[in-house]
Amino acid sequence: MRNEPQARPQLRLVAEPLDRPQDRAWFCGHCAAPAPEPTAPTARVCPGCGFGVLLQARVDVVPCRCDAYMVIDSSLLVQVLSRGAENLLAVPEELAINRSFAELLAPADAEAKGSGQLASAIAAAAADDEVSFHVLVRPWNVFGVRMRAKVAPCGPPRAALIVLEPANAVRAVPDARGPQRDKR
Repeated sequence: MRNEPQARPQLRLVAEPLDRPQDRAWFCGHCAAPAPEPTAPTARVCPGCGFGVLLQARVDVVPCRCDAYMVIDSSLLVQVLSRGAENLLAVPEELAINRSFAELLAPADAEAKGSGQLASAIAAAAADDEVSFHVLVRPWNVFGVRMRAKVAPCGPPRAALIVLEPANAVRAVPDARGPQRDKR
């Protein structure tokens, strides 16, 4: 009797890693223009407007020129305020830079313990590349207005990108569970 080799399972090369990173894109922090090349830029200043620093974020959260957005650093200070956010929050960018985000945004529900949840969502996004949240916010000095905001990581340096959605896109009754983590 001969010892015949047992059939071995065939190995094959996997084309993509199972847990591949999210696609990312570079954009200008001032004008939201996309970077001219998809790879890391050679210069960090926007070639289009000449004012903004190029930042990287997941493709699904990169703002466009018409979006209201802000960038909050890990100290919870505003570092970027888009023209759309200036108009929406009625604050010029010059007065918002290096101020606490809480001087511009507040949780939508004034009686909830939402300010801690909002700060936690921002801090988590500034610290971790893989988290993002949806939260309901309002301008700090206006009641009765609710905006849905997407909070996601961006950088370098590490920071949180907050993209504010138009008020007409928000449900009339907020979700009482607080910030909702995206399922990614």
